[in-house]
Amino acid sequence: MLPANYVDNQCKPVPGKPNSSEFGLKLQMLPGNTTSPKLTNLFFSYGGPREQMNSVTAYIDLSLLYGSSIGEANRLRDQRLLHMMYMSDKNRLPLLEEHGCVSEHCFVTGDFRANATPTLTALHTI
Repeated sequence: MLPANYVDNQCKPVPGKPNSSEFGLKLQMLPGNTTSPKLTNLFFSYGGPREQMNSVTAYIDLSLLYGSSIGEANRLRDQRLLHMMYMSDKNRLPLLEEHGCVSEHCFVTGDFRANATPTLTALHTI
């Protein structure tokens, strides 16, 4: 059992020897993602389909476009028409209007890494 001050709710402990130096660390934590049981009420879950938790992951699950939270998804929507925002030519992502963009144009997406490399930007646009 790990002490509470070592437990991060975004990580899962990696089982291993308590003082193993295999990785050069005494305590190993593994960032992870899991599924959530479908709940019918607060106290009972049934054997229905499990739901993917909404969090930033390495999986291509469209969170890179739609965000990883309800607030982020709402920020990316045109609230008048309730669809995703885009440029007037409908072929490009909306431009990020904040200062601090290191290239000529930065785009608004559901993934903060979108403007890091042209490959990620292309994946977001497709």
